[in-house]
Parts: sequence; structure tokens; C-alpha cells
Amino acid sequence: MKRAWKGYAAVAVAAALLTCLAMTPVANATVMRELSMEELVDGADAIARARVTRSGTVLSLDANGHYQPFTRTEMEVSEWLKGESDALVLRELGGLIGQNGEHGGMAIDGTPTYSLGEEVVVFLRHDPEEVGAFRTFGMVQGKFGVVQTLEGPSYVERDTRDVAFLSNGRWRQQIQHGSTERIALDVFLEFIRTELENPRVNIEGEGEVTP
Repeated sequence: MKRAWKGYAAVAVAAALLTCLAMTPVANATVMRELSMEELVDGADAIARARVTRSGTVLSLDANGHYQPFTRTEMEVSEWLKGESDALVLRELGGLIGQNGEHGGMAIDGTPTYSLGEEVVVFLRHDPEEVGAFRTFGMVQGKFGVVQTLEGPSYVERDTRDVAFLSNGRWRQQIQHGSTERIALDVFLEFIRTELENPRVNIEGEGEVTP
């Protein structure tokens, strides 16, 4: 189902932001619980506009003492919209080892990927297992790619086609698939700044991710 950005005028931007409810594939998509745009802004430990300078897969010990593939991404920050850190390093569970994963690895639908040179606005949570590192808050819905254009205003784009959203219908729970969404960059940044000045929700946590 196509989802549209709407209601940006003065107060809020109504958008579906994610937190993981389960890693169960349903119709080739990871099922996630939705967060509102306000929840994403208020629940993030930090929010940054940044450009990717390095990204690759490493093997690291997880909390249980087992080696797992993790993708480490380094970014150069142009603006901290919320919070601040000496460096921006993302550590996400999963990653392919070798070119095209010929040496193995693990891919998790719903985990964002970052490309060298890519500019993003990213919502962050502190990594509980590595001091100074972050992970993307809300998984793929915490990443917004910045697209600069010559013909019109710049915009951010979020791609959630690999995930599905679980919602409560009148008689039963419903699943709706994600889509590609766009919004003007200046409008998006202004919403974030306004929400930070007038927070309305409190997020205790974003759920557990269990691949």
C-alpha cells in the first residue's frame, strides 16, 4: 500500500517511523511496529546530518561471546540536530563478507545500509555493546537519504519496501507493506527542530531485534 507524507503545514508531520516488533518474514518482508514521526525524533539519542566516509563488515563478539558479522559505518557530520559526539560510528548487526558475500555473512531485512559518499539524516541510539558507537534508531526507518537536485528543491528519501508495518485493525491485526517516501529537505529539518523545541512523547525503548 502506498503511503504518502502529509500534514506538514504548521504543527506536525504525520509519518510512520519504525521499531522492530519481530524479525518474522511475512510476504518477503520483515514485520515491524510503527513509531510516529514525533516518537522517532523524541526517542533518538542523537540526530545528525552527515556523509558516509567508510563502511564495511567486521567480525565482532556479540553479547553472548559469539563472533557475528557487524557493519561499521563512519560518517563526517555536517550538523548535529540533536545530541553530539566526537565521532559518528554506526555499528549494525549483519553484513556480507567479501565481494557480494562470497565468504558468507548475514543480511537482515530492515537493517539500513550505507554507501560511500552518501549523505543522510540519521536518527541514532547509543550502541549498548560498544562505547561511543551508535546504531540506527528504528532500523531502516531511521535513515533518510539526502538527494540534491538542480531542477527543484532538495529532498530526503526513505525506502521501506523491504519491511512491513503491523497495525491494529478493528477486528484483527493488519500488515501493510512499506514504500518509498519523499519530503522536501528544508521542511523535514524544520519539523525536527520544531519537535525538539516542543517534545510531546517519551520513548522507553524501541524493542528487541532477534534475527
